[in-house]
Amino acid sequence: MKNNIEITPMQLSFTIMQAMFGVGYVSLPHDLQEVAKGGGFLSVLFAGVLVQILLIILWALNKRFPTKTLFEFAPVILGRFFGTAVSVLYIIYFLLTASLVLDLYTRICKEWAYPLTPGWLLMLLMVLTSTYLVISDLRIIARFLVFVSFLLIANSFLAIWGLQNANYLYILPIDEAGWINIVKAMHDAVIGLLGFELILVAYPFTEGTDKDKLKAALLAVWVIVFLYALITFTCLVVYSPEEIPLISEPVIHLLKGYRLPMIERLDLFYLLLNAIAAATSYMVYLYMSTKGITSLFKRVKYKWAILLTAAISFVIALFPENRYQIMQFSKIFSYVSYLFIVALPVFLLIVALIRKQKEEGVNM
Repeated sequence: MKNNIEITPMQLSFTIMQAMFGVGYVSLPHDLQEVAKGGGFLSVLFAGVLVQILLIILWALNKRFPTKTLFEFAPVILGRFFGTAVSVLYIIYFLLTASLVLDLYTRICKEWAYPLTPGWLLMLLMVLTSTYLVISDLRIIARFLVFVSFLLIANSFLAIWGLQNANYLYILPIDEAGWINIVKAMHDAVIGLLGFELILVAYPFTEGTDKDKLKAALLAVWVIVFLYALITFTCLVVYSPEEIPLISEPVIHLLKGYRLPMIERLDLFYLLLNAIAAATSYMVYLYMSTKGITSLFKRVKYKWAILLTAAISFVIALFPENRYQIMQFSKIFSYVSYLFIVALPVFLLIVALIRKQKEEGVNM
């Protein structure tokens, strides 16, 4: 049965954009330059092609079960036991991703603006604010995410503004690191583009045809891909190849040298935009994990499930005690993510195709 709470394809597009545009982009140019050198922005574009393929796979899976979320059609495809096990794994994955966003956000805030503020307090403020918004239905969440999408425009403007100090010789030769390393750097870019998996949960709550939903999701992906490529390109041509390996967050550092008539420290003002980016990404993953819990445990009310997932993500985020532990956790988790964005969706789709499983009334 179709859920009464629906969002438009446009709202789906903006929601996916906000889910993808997290906090990892501030260090992405540094990570890409280490492997791909001046060809780092090409790695982002190549990663965009891969993400598009993965998104089409997720869409093909959703298309067979248009009124069900991942947590509802997984048991149909694999049986109750194995389907529930897959659903539990996805809930854990979404919770860990939300916790990682909290950790990265807190580290950046402490290093750039609040070195003496306890990390747990910064996390708690983020959790309380996000929980207040996520406790509403998806339509309210989507409206908020559309409202704060000025963040994407602001980042595009800042990236273009930074080009006034560009030295385009810094990226030459573009293939200095070799095409193999440019392809290897796609790993960091793909991980930076995570969030498109939201379609597995939001698909049945979106109005329109299957093609409308696919177009909306693809638009979201390529907007973020081009924005990431622009930001990466700007950093690569502003900082010399010797400088950028020494700067862990080149996007924020880029703004330290700029002054506006009413804003002296533009980099600190930018932290506000970063906080919004972190909050929107955290909210989306909190929502997805909550939908998983309410799907598995029918008697658990959505409101209580939100409070539970928020509390769990907060506790998990407290475990890494320093930058090194956060980076190690992030590195390991980046490889685990492929299980949930590649392996399991492909496996579910293959099984569904072999068994010719689809929702009743769906024409393929």
